Amino acid sequence: MLHTLQEIFSQKKRITIFIIVVLSCWVLVGIYQHAPTFYALWGVLTVLEWITFVASFSELIISNISTLGLVILILNIMGIALYITMKVYAYQLQARTKSTTGVVASILVFFGIGCASCGSLAFISIVSFFGFGSALAILPFAGREITYVAMLLLIVSNYVLLKQLAKKTCAV
Repeated sequence: MLHTLQEIFSQKKRITIFIIVVLSCWVLVGIYQHAPTFYALWGVLTVLEWITFVASFSELIISNISTLGLVILILNIMGIALYITMKVYAYQLQARTKSTTGVVASILVFFGIGCASCGSLAFISIVSFFGFGSALAILPFAGREITYVAMLLLIVSNYVLLKQLAKKTCAV
């Protein structure tokens, strides 16, 4: 399987895809965490000011999240980027893969980023809508279980997809 990973990242095109997905996810997290500010500034800023504003997302994300949360966020974003890069590779091989768990895990990762009981990305708004917002605080990890489960799903789906790709590339 290590050989398959080396083959996936042997072309600059796929490395570029990986980097673009990582940066896009990072910007999406920044936009979503600061959606009211983003909405208020829409139509007010010039293009250069928008570039500066988007570049400041790193500082905004880092200042609003714990160290553990930041590590988990970076690992999740890299897991999503790896999954997408492997799917692109599978498409280029015209290999049929049956792993859709990665899509579900990627969505769950974005729903569970941050502390679920005090304001994760989308999860808290959905849970609060049904009246369960503060109920997550009674869980052993105060709602971080959602993030851990999503991360575990992402790891498993990446492993399964890599295993499927290893069979496709090694079978002669």
